Amino acid sequence: MAVTSPDAKRLDNLTRSVDDINFIIDRCVQADQLDQSDLSLNKMPMSLKTLLSEVTHINGHERISLSGIAAAQMSVLVFTDYQYARIILTNLFTNALKYSPPESLVHLGVEPAQLGAAPGLTLRVSNTVGSAGRPDPLKVFTRYYRAEGAKKEVGAGLGLWLAHSIAIKLGTALRCTCESELVHFEFSLELS
Repeated sequence: MAVTSPDAKRLDNLTRSVDDINFIIDRCVQADQLDQSDLSLNKMPMSLKTLLSEVTHINGHERISLSGIAAAQMSVLVFTDYQYARIILTNLFTNALKYSPPESLVHLGVEPAQLGAAPGLTLRVSNTVGSAGRPDPLKVFTRYYRAEGAKKEVGAGLGLWLAHSIAIKLGTALRCTCESELVHFEFSLELS
């Protein structure tokens, strides 16, 4: 079938719609599991590289730029629950890709951090503000919150609430800051 044919376009639209529905259902299931405390922690040492390899499975991953990450940092071991950390990163990148201009890059920076008495790393996902505008950092982690400009995008307002709730369960927290043209989300992981 030719890519420009009406049937190919219709099939592409159907596929995108099904993906959108699956995305919302997944967030609802994860939110329900979190509410029911069905998600148990399984912290273990893993390389940062293993965790960051998850970004290659995100639609639009070619726009993600790993900035400031030296080869030595990629091999460093973090102590976390792989599934939880994966959900947090996936939500942060999915939102950054969705709410930034289509041609812009989404940056991931990694910096050393001190987590109480333990050394750690802070992961920071940054994107350019898109047509939906800047989120309200005081409301962005509230369940079902969607900025007025974001309501035209597919979503249930659960992703960042879910990521924040999971981060707390991991012993960290998500933080949101906004600059004039940039939005930053960050969280920290303990080094193993």
